[in-house]
Amino acid sequence: MAQKTHIRPAAIYKTHVSILIQLLLYGPGIAVFVLPIIYSDVLWVKILCGVVIAFLLWVAVHLLRYWNDRIIVSPAHLSIPHVAKKTRNGEWGEVGKAVIPWNDIRDISSQFDVSVTNHLSIQKEVIIRLKGGILYSIDSDLYDVFFLERKLKAFWHKYSNSHPSRKTT
Repeated sequence: MAQKTHIRPAAIYKTHVSILIQLLLYGPGIAVFVLPIIYSDVLWVKILCGVVIAFLLWVAVHLLRYWNDRIIVSPAHLSIPHVAKKTRNGEWGEVGKAVIPWNDIRDISSQFDVSVTNHLSIQKEVIIRLKGGILYSIDSDLYDVFFLERKLKAFWHKYSNSHPSRKTT
């Protein structure tokens, strides 16, 4: 009987704490808009506050779909759920799950993005460029780790045989 050897992950980055903190911040925001609905006699104020509350609840529910996400770092690859991939026509589309071998990565960098598609946000994204020209984008604000870009670069440097620092001239 052949034994399967399981390589233990080098790191796992989860989303629980980060999402819980964001959801806790929406609570007081919703409470601020509930008070005018209760105490105001002006109809347009009640409608406006109701729309803002619905929007805040929609954003909070939208965050819950990332609750069990985990970036798994192993010596062979990087596994990322809910990552955005740049399409051939230049638009970003969400991919269910990406498994990226370390040797396929050309660069890991970061950029700030202002997004108004799902909700208004300014977020730091980690961009992974593959050798074939494919781009992946990770919303680093979702994960319970500081300096995600720096940590992923360190693992890339450690596990990739084709990393630029390992090439001899």
